[in-house]
Amino acid sequence: MSPYLTPFVQVGYLDRNFDAPRNRSGVDRIRDLRCDVGMGFALDPALTGEIAAGVFRTISDDSTLDRHQPAREGTLTWDVTRLTTITGAVSTP
Repeated sequence: MSPYLTPFVQVGYLDRNFDAPRNRSGVDRIRDLRCDVGMGFALDPALTGEIAAGVFRTISDDSTLDRHQPAREGTLTWDVTRLTTITGAVSTP
């Protein structure tokens, strides 16, 4: 691997905690899972970024609310000066 490329894996889990354990329809609330693999890169000491792709899944007791879809994410950071940084980001679920 190059010192300019850094592979990574990230995993996320979100269990939403509401005041009521079930909604008005009697359905338990939703949990989200996400798993990505990606690459961090440095094109120049002042220009760095990350790209990642993976899977996003929403799980509920009611299967009609379940979702399973691809996830994509990317960032690009430009350190214009020591005091100025410009960052752009794009993400899906």
